[in-house]
Amino acid sequence: MMKMIRFVLIMLGMMVAVVTQAQDIHFSQFYESTILRNPSLIGLFEGAYKISTLNKSQWQSISKPYQTNLVNAEIRVPINKSAEDVISFGLTFFADKAGTAQLKTQAVYPCINYSKSLGGFHNEYISLGFTIGYLQRNFDISKLTFNEQYFNSAFNASNANGENITNTNSSQLDVGVGLNYSRSFGYENGSSFYLGAAAYHLNQPKSNFTASELTVPMRFNVNMGWASAIGEFWNMQLLTNACVQGAYLESTSGLLFNYRTVDRDYKTEFILQLGTLYRFQDAIIPTVKCVYRSYQLGLSYDINVSSLKSASSMRGGLECSLALLGVFRNANRSASKTICPHFY
Repeated sequence: MMKMIRFVLIMLGMMVAVVTQAQDIHFSQFYESTILRNPSLIGLFEGAYKISTLNKSQWQSISKPYQTNLVNAEIRVPINKSAEDVISFGLTFFADKAGTAQLKTQAVYPCINYSKSLGGFHNEYISLGFTIGYLQRNFDISKLTFNEQYFNSAFNASNANGENITNTNSSQLDVGVGLNYSRSFGYENGSSFYLGAAAYHLNQPKSNFTASELTVPMRFNVNMGWASAIGEFWNMQLLTNACVQGAYLESTSGLLFNYRTVDRDYKTEFILQLGTLYRFQDAIIPTVKCVYRSYQLGLSYDINVSSLKSASSMRGGLECSLALLGVFRNANRSASKTICPHFY
């Protein structure tokens, strides 16, 4: 047990060796926003399909609240009767509204992922996923004020703002690709891990709010998860997500503990998950998640520890996730619910 704890502490130290804040939207419960994290991670769950939603509200204490809402659907289709090789399809839609100018972003990301079994007893897979997203952005320039609109300390909205803003609407395509390796190991495959990497904005999309177009920098993600049973009813998970976009870096890691109960057939019936995530130099994020049969409810709260903590009184934002997982009542598909490494 002490060796396991030392291993966890070493891994956490390595994972948070990156600094903060990426430019794209992000969620504290990053493991629930699969397509935006790594398209090759879709289908990495127990079941044949998953429908989920994420809702985040932040910075209410210092400005207009930033609101982000996401809906996600994933389905896994076995290629053969043994359900070893699998194609997964996913679709994510999100809407984001930020700041005084009410900068709004709406986006849809369809995704496809192929998971190839490497054979053997340990559910070993390599996955390759692709996504092409379409985004629309707009903001209300009338909500903003500029220095040129003040005269003798009095504000006049009819004064020219002096800014070269020719357009308040922008749209773009976003191409992303991801690769992931997953495997279970240990006694009765009681432990498992995955390691993946992804890249977004491969097509170098342009943002054209001003007369001179700006190129959206590519974003690179590294993802890792590790889970291990601790006795009969306990499970420990170690998760991390690190991304780099232009000059901005972000790393979020966490340690989660799961306690499960079983029914008369010894099938998992209820899971309680408790843990803490840490976004480096930005937020401490306590989390709780309840799983009852096919239903999941997760809650997390960002305790802000960045340079804004004085203004925010350490209040970051509340995040809620809901999910439904299921299997198809089809003999040829029934095996697909167990092809992945086991994560509670």
